[in-house]
Amino acid sequence: MAATAAPGIADCWSPHEALLISFCDAVNARADIDDDLWARLAEVFDEAARIELMMLAGFYRTVSLLVNGLRLEPEPFAAPFPKP
Repeated sequence: MAATAAPGIADCWSPHEALLISFCDAVNARADIDDDLWARLAEVFDEAARIELMMLAGFYRTVSLLVNGLRLEPEPFAAPFPKP
């Protein structure tokens, strides 16, 4: 869990995982994917998979907005993220 909460990309991730983390960081920070990142994603994922990644990221952003905006209580079985 610490590797997911720390800034940057931890050494424990494979190159493939690090690419996905870069994608998630870009979507979260800017709601955009720059040309360089898009080209790196295209080396690993076909067009359908890249679109699915964007759709999945958008879905999770929507869920996050609803959960936070409605002030829903965390699920009792869920492990909490470290406080920033």
